[in-house]
Amino acid sequence: MRAMSETPLGEQLTPAPYPPGWTVPPESSGPRRPGTVLAAAIVTWTASAVTLLGTASMFTFLMSAGEPILDSFDGSRPLLVAVAVGIAVWSVAACLLAWWTLTGRNWARILLALSAGATVVVSTSMFWLGVPFVSLFGGIAVLVLLFIGGANDWYRTRPAAREPEGMS
Repeated sequence: MRAMSETPLGEQLTPAPYPPGWTVPPESSGPRRPGTVLAAAIVTWTASAVTLLGTASMFTFLMSAGEPILDSFDGSRPLLVAVAVGIAVWSVAACLLAWWTLTGRNWARILLALSAGATVVVSTSMFWLGVPFVSLFGGIAVLVLLFIGGANDWYRTRPAAREPEGMS
């Protein structure tokens, strides 16, 4: 049986050369991103997707079959549209902040934590709907995950976290 590094004729295989000007990228100089930061982003994306789907389905239901419900409140259609658009914008903004958080931008982590905190407050105040439990638990999880498991140390070592030169 021949070795994997031999041709059928028994000749040694040589590794393929790199293209001209191509080099192997250097190992990253700083510590690796903590798994808790990645988990916070995944929780944010998942909770935002569930919230968007829930909002879209509730909006569709109330706009089509919810005539008796909406007619009992004067001016409720514009309010419903404004709330649905606000939730959609908030969810998309949280997804973008989660992406920037993954790239090591500390300002995005702070804004995502503020968004998660506001989500917890709003979800708690609307517990009677039952749906916000996903966003409530997601918000709590994101708040915790953004600040444990070495996340603070990792953000401290990121280039964006350092003061600009001359600012002493």
